[in-house]
Formats: sequence, C-alpha cells, structure tokens
Amino acid sequence: MAQIVLIAILGSYGFFDPKQDIVLISGLSLLFAFASATQDIVIDAYRREILTDNQLGLGNSIHVNAYRVAGLIPGGLSLALADHMSWESVFIITSAFLLPGLLITVFFSDEKVFLTLSKSFLLVRVFTVRLV
Repeated sequence: MAQIVLIAILGSYGFFDPKQDIVLISGLSLLFAFASATQDIVIDAYRREILTDNQLGLGNSIHVNAYRVAGLIPGGLSLALADHMSWESVFIITSAFLLPGLLITVFFSDEKVFLTLSKSFLLVRVFTVRLV
C-alpha cells in the first residue's frame, strides 16, 4: 500500500503549481514522508526476518549501498531530463522507478517463491563458478 501511495504522489507532483497549490503540495509531501517511513520500517523488518544473524551484516551493507544507488540514479536522471522535458513528464518518469519494487513485492512476497529463487540462484552460481 505504501508503495502505491509513493508512486501516485510522486507522479502527481508535476501537475501542481507551487505558487497556487502550496498547501496541497505540503499535505501530499507529509503523506509522502509517512508512506516512505512506513516502507522503510517494513523493509527493515522483512530483512531482519529473512536473514540469519550471520547474514545480517552483509545484508545491511548491501541494503545501504542499494539505497544510495537507488537515490542517485533517478535523482540524477530527473535533473538531466528537466532540461529537456516538462515537469509532468519528469515526475512521471521518476515515479516509474518505483514500479520494479512494487512488482517484486506483489510477485515475490511469498516466502516459498523467494526460497526457490534463492536456491536456484545458488545452484546457478555454483555451476558458473565451476565452469570458470
């Protein structure tokens, strides 16, 4: 639910005029911050649930680095696109970067699917290491 709210609000920012709609933009930004914090808490809890104590350090470091890259790429792209496109298009494209997370949540939230994919990845990884 939080991801849907984030996508909808981020995509809608470009359709408002900051001079005339500042109260609406402020309210949406407050809701955006709440949804973002909710998603962050859920991700932290899920990571703690699926990782063992031995895997937690590596899992946290991967999460932090992925978080940094995930902020850098859409943010940088948005700044570059803002020179060539309208704000409406830029915000819609930026919100589209949240869609993969939503799709992963919907299709891979079942633990059985996750474990099957993890075992398959491990088998592929062992196979490719042995080939090299």
